[in-house]
Amino acid sequence: MKNNSKSFLKFATCCCFMVMTLNTYAQKPKNDKIIGYRMSRITGKMEFFNSNKEIVAAYPFSNITLDEHEVGFLAVGTSTKRGLMSDRGVMVVDTIYDFLAVVDKELALVFQGEKSGLIDFKGNIVVPIIYDNIDHFKANGRFTVEKDGKRGIVNRKGEFIEPLIPVHK
Repeated sequence: MKNNSKSFLKFATCCCFMVMTLNTYAQKPKNDKIIGYRMSRITGKMEFFNSNKEIVAAYPFSNITLDEHEVGFLAVGTSTKRGLMSDRGVMVVDTIYDFLAVVDKELALVFQGEKSGLIDFKGNIVVPIIYDNIDHFKANGRFTVEKDGKRGIVNRKGEFIEPLIPVHK
């Protein structure tokens, strides 16, 4: 009988220790947003860390723009392609664009070759990537688009407010 109680006590102690250890590792820090990055000397990857200096993600990027607009996304990429990563370290838009810049809280400007367009933060194309130039009017959510010597205005949904008309120089 004494042998069984000792075995039970060891088993119970072991289980409590395992549960405490698992809880410690399973809990995410309250503030796990990315606040910085550094190059790993071991892997050569960029390591993104939170305020506790814990690594949140590691990717082979060489080109990073931190969340300047405080919208929760970072423009990241290699020397040739750009994508979008959340401030929690999750890739939301693969590194497929020649250029990518966060425009505001909902959209990013992208280039493929010489053409530009707008995407949302899920990677959906909002304004087709067919324009020679896109300018942003921040106050009213409208964008001037230019294509083949013509200029027009589109809204945040990519709908024309003013159609493309020839530009007089």
